[in-house]
Amino acid sequence: MRKTVSWTSEVLHNLGGKKVVTGSDGFRLDCDLNAARIIFIKSLVENFSTNLGNTPSVI
Repeated sequence: MRKTVSWTSEVLHNLGGKKVVTGSDGFRLDCDLNAARIIFIKSLVENFSTNLGNTPSVI
Protein backbone atom coordinates (compact mmCIF):
# COMPACT_ATOMS: atom_id res chain seq x y z
CA MET A 1 0.00 0.00 0.00
CA ARG A 2 1.24 3.44 -0.88
CA LYS A 3 1.68 5.74 2.06
CA THR A 4 2.68 8.79 0.03
CA VAL A 5 0.47 11.85 -0.31
CA SER A 6 0.48 12.50 -4.06
CA TRP A 7 0.26 16.30 -3.94
CA THR A 8 2.96 16.96 -1.28
CA SER A 9 5.07 13.76 -1.42
CA GLU A 10 4.92 13.42 2.36
CA VAL A 11 4.88 9.89 3.78
CA LEU A 12 2.08 8.93 6.16
CA HIS A 13 3.18 6.23 8.59
CA ASN A 14 -0.22 5.98 10.31
CA LEU A 15 -2.38 5.44 7.21
CA GLY A 16 -3.52 1.93 8.17
CA GLY A 17 -6.85 0.93 6.63
CA LYS A 18 -8.17 4.46 6.18
CA LYS A 19 -10.23 5.16 3.06
CA VAL A 20 -9.21 8.83 2.86
CA VAL A 21 -5.71 10.33 2.68
CA THR A 22 -5.39 13.67 4.48
CA GLY A 23 -2.28 15.76 3.88
CA SER A 24 -0.71 18.17 6.37
CA ASP A 25 -2.40 21.00 4.45
CA GLY A 26 -5.83 19.55 5.29
CA PHE A 27 -6.67 18.49 1.72
CA ARG A 28 -8.41 15.09 1.60
CA LEU A 29 -8.54 12.53 -1.20
CA ASP A 30 -9.85 8.99 -1.52
CA CYS A 31 -7.04 6.41 -1.15
CA ASP A 32 -7.77 4.80 -4.53
CA LEU A 33 -7.70 8.16 -6.32
CA ASN A 34 -4.48 9.08 -4.53
CA ALA A 35 -2.86 5.79 -5.65
CA ALA A 36 -4.09 6.27 -9.23
CA ARG A 37 -2.67 9.80 -9.25
CA ILE A 38 0.71 8.55 -8.02
CA ILE A 39 0.82 5.85 -10.73
CA PHE A 40 -0.19 8.39 -13.41
CA ILE A 41 2.48 10.91 -12.36
CA LYS A 42 5.13 8.15 -12.18
CA SER A 43 4.27 6.95 -15.70
CA LEU A 44 4.46 10.51 -17.05
CA VAL A 45 7.88 11.06 -15.48
CA GLU A 46 9.25 7.71 -16.69
CA ASN A 47 7.86 8.17 -20.21
CA PHE A 48 9.17 11.73 -20.47
CA SER A 49 12.67 10.81 -19.27
CA THR A 50 12.79 7.83 -21.67
CA ASN A 51 11.71 9.94 -24.64
CA LEU A 52 14.04 12.76 -23.64
CA GLY A 53 16.99 10.37 -23.74
CA ASN A 54 16.17 9.43 -27.37
CA THR A 55 15.85 13.03 -28.56
CA PRO A 56 18.57 14.00 -31.10
CA SER A 57 21.00 16.65 -29.99
CA VAL A 58 20.56 20.16 -31.41
CA ILE A 59 24.21 21.16 -30.94
